[in-house]
Amino acid sequence: MLLVSLSLLFFICSPDADRHLAVGWSYEGDDGPKNWPQTCKGKQQSPINIDDSEVKINKNLRDIKFVNYDKALNNPTLVNNGHSVKLDIEDDSNVPNIQAGGLKSEYMFQQLHFHWGSEDSKGSEHTLNNKVYPMEMHLVHYNSNYEKDEVYKHEDGLAVLAVFIEVFYTLEKHD
Repeated sequence: MLLVSLSLLFFICSPDADRHLAVGWSYEGDDGPKNWPQTCKGKQQSPINIDDSEVKINKNLRDIKFVNYDKALNNPTLVNNGHSVKLDIEDDSNVPNIQAGGLKSEYMFQQLHFHWGSEDSKGSEHTLNNKVYPMEMHLVHYNSNYEKDEVYKHEDGLAVLAVFIEVFYTLEKHD
C-alpha cells in the first residue's frame, strides 16, 4: 500500500521569487539548488529551508479561507512542460481563490505544478529542517488587484501554497 503525507507551506512571492526562471538554473551542478540563493540574489526567492527552531508564530493571523475550492474547474488543461506537470484553468466566476491568513487581498488560483525527483529521497524544491521530500506541489495564486501579466512586478503579486508530499510504503498482509 502507498501512503502519502502532505505538509503545507505558504509563501508570498516577491518579484525575486521567480527571477531564477529568467537566469540559468537547473537541479544539478553549478546551477543547482545549492547555488540558487547566490544566483537569484533575492531575500524571498525559492528555494528556502524552513528551520522550525527559527519559525516565529504570529498568533494574530487567521486561517486561510479557501473559496470555490469545492467547485469543478473550468476547462482544466494538464501539460508536461519538460520539467514538471502543470495544470492551468480558464478564468470564470468560480475560480478558486484564497483570502485572509495574513493576505491583504484576494488571490485567484492561476495554476498548480509539481517538483519531483528521480527517486523517492529527493525532489522537493524547498526543505523543512533540511529534509528533502520526494515531491512538492505548488498552488500558484495571483493578487486580484493586478492584471495577471503584471503580478511579477509587485512584491505582493503572488501567493504560493507549497505542499510537501511524502511516500510511505507498507507491507500488506495477504491471507
